[in-house]
Amino acid sequence: TTERPSRAQTRVGASSEREDDTLPPPDLRGPGTFFVVDDEPIVTRSIAAYLGLESPHRVLAFNDPAEALAALAGEAPDVVLSDFMMPGMDGIAFLRQ
Repeated sequence: TTERPSRAQTRVGASSEREDDTLPPPDLRGPGTFFVVDDEPIVTRSIAAYLGLESPHRVLAFNDPAEALAALAGEAPDVVLSDFMMPGMDGIAFLRQ
């Protein structure tokens, strides 16, 4: 059987051989930022509440993709969770921008 590397041993980029590309354990990276984008307020509130309770990360929720894009000008989120079907701009178009 082949042993899988631990999370701390996982490297960024499969072909990388440099030691400084090793990801630090999650607890050493510090809290990140989540962007939650969905046109349904109940969905964004629910996801933001769950993430707020279950993780140390900052959660920013948006019900308008254009608003989320404007917020990206001053933010660099670690995770973006977007609805696929939204009025005005679908999730794929949002992520492309």
